[in-house]
Amino acid sequence: PKENRYGLFDHTLPSYPVPVLLEVILREPGADDRRLLSMPYSGGRLAFPYVAPIGTGIVVLVNGEEVFRYDVLPQ
Repeated sequence: PKENRYGLFDHTLPSYPVPVLLEVILREPGADDRRLLSMPYSGGRLAFPYVAPIGTGIVVLVNGEEVFRYDVLPQ
């Protein structure tokens, strides 16, 4: 659909001395948050393809704290 954007999310997190809880959620306008993944993570590159409506935020949380946000914008 025209209101969706396709892309590759690519972000590098610092290395952590012990695994941390990594979560990625989608915050779509007018909808509840959707969890894409939740896993122990030691840091480094995080990359995955996405399809999301314009205005969606792809939010990276480490131990429950937001560390990065990417907003899906019109092209």
